[in-house]
Amino acid sequence: MARAQIWGMDLIAAVMIFSVALSFFYFYAINDRDLPLEKLETLTQEGILLTDMLLSEGYPTNWDESNVIEIGILSNGIVNETKLERFYNLATNDYYHTKNIFNVGYDYYVFFNENMSIGGSSIDGIGKPGVTRKNINAKNLIRINRVTVYRGKLTSLTAYIWEE
Repeated sequence: MARAQIWGMDLIAAVMIFSVALSFFYFYAINDRDLPLEKLETLTQEGILLTDMLLSEGYPTNWDESNVIEIGILSNGIVNETKLERFYNLATNDYYHTKNIFNVGYDYYVFFNENMSIGGSSIDGIGKPGVTRKNINAKNLIRINRVTVYRGKLTSLTAYIWEE
């Protein structure tokens, strides 16, 4: 009878240790996984909102740096190079103001797969100063691709949204 009682106590102790270890693992596995998933969802939502706004006509329709409420680079469904240049100038002069207009909390960088030019000069893209598509220092990065018409051709607009 004493041997059965000892075996039963060992079983109870083992089950308790296993339960605590399983609970500990479950708690940390769920929490570690949820945080990046939430950031991934937030980054994706902000990237979609940014590209949706950018691939619109903006507000007011003929906006400029002094009256812009929504930055949009399209007119009649194609990229308006005047609006593109205004967006470039605004982002170059006051990048953080453009983040406020887009209502994004993360950094962004936008470029076409075609060569972009502003005022006859070739540029890599538009967004955070000092960043190119090759030197982004990102902890979490989302890439959003959208198709638009630029200079009479279908081209891909790519937006990077990231957290440093």
